[in-house]
Amino acid sequence: MKNRKIIISLIILLFSLFGYSLSNKEEDLLINVFSSFSNSEKSDIYDVVRVSDGDTIVILKDGVEEKIRLIGIDAPEIKEDCYADESKEELTNILRNHKIYLEYDESQGRVDKYGRTLAYVYRDDHLFLNKHMIIYGYAREYKYNKPYNFMDEFIIHEREAKEGSLGLWKCDMLS
Repeated sequence: MKNRKIIISLIILLFSLFGYSLSNKEEDLLINVFSSFSNSEKSDIYDVVRVSDGDTIVILKDGVEEKIRLIGIDAPEIKEDCYADESKEELTNILRNHKIYLEYDESQGRVDKYGRTLAYVYRDDHLFLNKHMIIYGYAREYKYNKPYNFMDEFIIHEREAKEGSLGLWKCDMLS
């Protein structure tokens, strides 16, 4: 993980030395490419059966429904919190007409106390859903009990979403 961050930083530095700056989209693509070389175990491609809320989906795995809890994020609770419906709707919309693959993080274990599989979720076009939900304010960064692979990055994106009053961070302004 640390080596990957160093390599990405060096590539960005090299681009800037030659007068070329990467757009956010290009940086995300670079990070996604290097993420594919991580030590984390990746899965097969799955269909999403439904979205439970902004941080939990249900997939079809070997003909059986399995709940997946997105690592590193916490979305507002349906019927309880401001922006919960929008969070669920966003995850539903970005998954429409797409399949997903999972990446597991050894530091978090495979299953949470509710029996949900813990994973980073990527769309078939490599959009990193956990990260997307934080960047646009549909979820907050969440560490259960141990640091996880993308924690530092997620904390930065949460701060940027807060500063921009994006998504659920508008709720404080509405009260």
